[in-house]
This record gives sequence, C-alpha cells and structure tokens, in this order.
Amino acid sequence: MPRLITTFVSLIISIVFSVFQLVNGQFFEREYQRVVVNGVCGGVDVIDSYPSLRLELQFGMIGMAFVGMLLSGVCVRFLFPVFGAEMRAKLEGLPALNRPYRLMIALKVLFELLSFIIPATAALWLDAVFSSLAASFSDSNELHEAVLSCFAG
Repeated sequence: MPRLITTFVSLIISIVFSVFQLVNGQFFEREYQRVVVNGVCGGVDVIDSYPSLRLELQFGMIGMAFVGMLLSGVCVRFLFPVFGAEMRAKLEGLPALNRPYRLMIALKVLFELLSFIIPATAALWLDAVFSSLAASFSDSNELHEAVLSCFAG
C-alpha cells in the first residue's frame, strides 16, 4: 500500500514539475522570438521551431503523467479499504501499536520519495555544473565522464 501512495504522490510531483517546465518553455519561446528571431536575426528563425516542438512534447508528457496518476489513484481508492480493513483487524487488539505503525508507513512513503528525488536532483545538478559555460572551457573531461558513468550504471 505505501508503494501505491508513493507512486501517486510522485506522479503529482511530476505533473507539477512538468507544468512548471511548460510555463518556463513558453516564456523561453517568447523571449527567443523577441530577442533572437525579431532582434538579432532580423526575422530568420535559426533553430526552426524547436521551442514549439518542445512544448508539444511537454503536453504529451503531462498527459501520460496525468493518466498514470488517475490509474494509481483508482488503485489507491479501491485497494485502500481492503488493506486498511486488514490492518485495522491486525491492530485492533493492540492500540499501542497504531500510532507507531502510522508513523512507520509515513516514513516509508517519505523514504521512497526521497530515494528518487535526491539522486535525480544530484544528477540534474551535476549535469548543470558540467554543461555550464565554465565547463566548455575545460581541457579535460575525465571527471565529467566518471561522474556521469556512476549515474548511467
């Protein structure tokens, strides 16, 4: 049961992040049109519809995450009473274990979410560090390859 709740919460987080990326992408497209196409390049689109293609793909990702969230929500909705009744029957005679059990479940959900969020954040941070302007001037990229190979497996 905690895995279903974790999946549901992580899909909600994914949708929120995708919507943030969508808004950020729309801002980027407006700025790109204003500064690059209409400004520097005099009306010539240099990267030919990249921002709009990116936004289209973003809509698909949001749709897939939303469908996954709905499916996991249905699973949680129908399985929660079954597992809840089973656990209530086990804990009914032991009221002293009710609060620690709920705390354990909450910590398990938190741990599963953090076991995804922390490595993903570290990978995004390392990618930003090694793909920055300063990294383009470095002579050797052995450290970059070594770190990324750790995440790639």
